[in-house]
Amino acid sequence: MSFTTSTLSISSPISSPNTVTTKTAAEKGNFVMSLSSSKANIATNNDGSLNSNSNTSRVMDDDSNPRSCILQVGVSTGQLCGVANTKHINMMIKDENSISVNRKHPAVIVLVTAMADLLRDVLRATESLQLNLVLSVREKLELNKRKYPVELCKGKAGKYTQYSQQTGITPANQFTNKKTKDHTSATNGCFISEFLPALPELANEIIEFATARDWEQYHTPRNIILALLGEVGELAEIVQWKGDENNIKLSSKELEQLSHELADVTIYLLRLATVCNLVSPLYEELKKRTDSNK
Repeated sequence: MSFTTSTLSISSPISSPNTVTTKTAAEKGNFVMSLSSSKANIATNNDGSLNSNSNTSRVMDDDSNPRSCILQVGVSTGQLCGVANTKHINMMIKDENSISVNRKHPAVIVLVTAMADLLRDVLRATESLQLNLVLSVREKLELNKRKYPVELCKGKAGKYTQYSQQTGITPANQFTNKKTKDHTSATNGCFISEFLPALPELANEIIEFATARDWEQYHTPRNIILALLGEVGELAEIVQWKGDENNIKLSSKELEQLSHELADVTIYLLRLATVCNLVSPLYEELKKRTDSNK
């Protein structure tokens, strides 16, 4: 997988040529996600491609309830995993340049859509908790720099607890129990429009973080998606016994934990975008959604 630390440019729409050779319709695949009832279902053809005769929908009982929002993050993560596990994306992932070259391929379009759906739902979860996702991500990146010092972990894949003796950071003391009033954002729901201007800079910071530690060798698309899936599990664990009332009781530590885990999901999602060279398509997809809501 090739990487760059150069600044990501999103000033102009993507216009990369489609280099996919002539294939049958089944081989190209018309990739569209399908959600039915409250469960995500990936409709597939016999050859493993996604079915084109489905419509993308979103089902959630209460988008103001934090637990419902976190469950929806799980739904969107499952959707992303389903896309990444399809035949065509698997084939592209094995070729490090295939996804970035074939941005107009239907499989890649659906991958970008699934990534945008997940980011949308993470943003809704932060809104339900009155957290600012940009601030959460920046705080978590700063914490990660202290948890993973370059001089200790360069070229190594391991959990931060391996370096606790040197860093002093443990699972028990990485939370500050601080007030979260600085996180409070506008309640008008325009979180994509708030997050969008920061997306390119955050993506660059994530590239620099990984490159400085020589982690490119571990950051394959499927590895990153599996890591993201693990973070969603940690996110769910915080609220799993909290009940379904809208005003669930959260301690300062729990709210900070939720901020960290939502940030981790976002960091892995943006890392996936950088690895696949899909930051610009993701930005354009989110911008399109923002513009359509005006």
